[in-house]
Amino acid sequence: MSNPIATIRRAELEDLRQLNNVMCRASLAVETGEVLQQLLDQPEYLQLDPGLIANGQVILAECDGVPIGFASFLVSGSAEAELDGMFVDPKYWRQGVGRLLFKAVEHHLAARQATGIRVVAGVRAVEFYKSVGFLIAGQVQTALGPVVPVMTKALPSQASYAELWGAAGYAPPSRR
Repeated sequence: MSNPIATIRRAELEDLRQLNNVMCRASLAVETGEVLQQLLDQPEYLQLDPGLIANGQVILAECDGVPIGFASFLVSGSAEAELDGMFVDPKYWRQGVGRLLFKAVEHHLAARQATGIRVVAGVRAVEFYKSVGFLIAGQVQTALGPVVPVMTKALPSQASYAELWGAAGYAPPSRR
């Protein structure tokens, strides 16, 4: 799946350093005050778990072979999955990369029979998540301190998802 800017694929362990750099740039571009200071003081908050990559739970967007964004997700025994994180390099904001990543995550989760997805949304990301169909379901206090929205979305079945992709003119991402 691609748009004029990005191509989507599953992340590989070799991508980890570049994905951490994307996470760092995106996070430091939006955070302020105490949260920003905590991120600077505790850089472990800006590290992607390599186990997620090894388990096929990280999708990345790349431009000319360079990662420019990624989304990670958790799948447990329940039917609801968790969007663990989604980050796009600030140079590529508002160009459809986040939406493209999210569509790829939806496809992968539908293939795993997930019926819903949950995200703990940063305050500045709420409007984006609403635009892709999430609803606010509550709130939670994060490890960094702020209380932020918890948002959920029902996912279509794998069969109906394939129809949606085709209607939108996209080919589903490969199962690499």
